[in-house]
Amino acid sequence: MPRFTALVHFESGWQFAEPDSTPQRRAERRQQAQDAQRDAEAERERRERDAAEQRERAEHRQQADESLSRIRGLMGLAS
Repeated sequence: MPRFTALVHFESGWQFAEPDSTPQRRAERRQQAQDAQRDAEAERERRERDAAEQRERAEHRQQADESLSRIRGLMGLAS
């Protein structure tokens, strides 16, 4: 081992004689990024689905109100 390697101190504790852990860390970070992206996509899809359901419920509510108004109007004419 060259002499200069003994003079370098890494905060991580890694030394030149040890195997490089960068590939494993890179793979871990890549996996974490993929997991985060997948979670964000699932959250976006859930929000879109919730918004669509809410719009559908509002539309049904409006249709029910309109039907009820028509029925009440017809009942008023019949009496």
